[in-house]
Amino acid sequence: MTPAQNERLGRASRALAQLVSAKSGGQIAFRLWTGEVVGVPPEDGKPPFEIRISSPAALRQLILKPGIESAAQLYAAGDFDFGDVHPIELLKRVDHTRFSRKLDWREKLAAARSVIPIIRHGGRYADPMAFKGQAGRFAGK
Repeated sequence: MTPAQNERLGRASRALAQLVSAKSGGQIAFRLWTGEVVGVPPEDGKPPFEIRISSPAALRQLILKPGIESAAQLYAAGDFDFGDVHPIELLKRVDHTRFSRKLDWREKLAAARSVIPIIRHGGRYADPMAFKGQAGRFAGK
């Protein structure tokens, strides 16, 4: 991958993480493979749950096959982590009704713009080590 593709992939991943964090009301933040934490300030003032994603390929798999099965496979492989919280605890404490509301056209457009570079460049050819600040499997863990 070229540096430009890596930068586009990083921007797209941050934008998608920001959208999901906003949809959760700030209850969820994401630590990307670069070590960068992406999220919006929580509405309730409580610290957000941190979901760690180890590589662009893991994010791509979640996009192409969303659901519990993909999340469980990535979790078992160590590519998807919930920080210090057990996944069941996360499911109990996050307000799921926020995710059941449909996206408006602006959110759909932002999601589509974010997903395309991840699908194109986030597969096995992506080089997570090419991102600045990479310090191991989960930088900053």
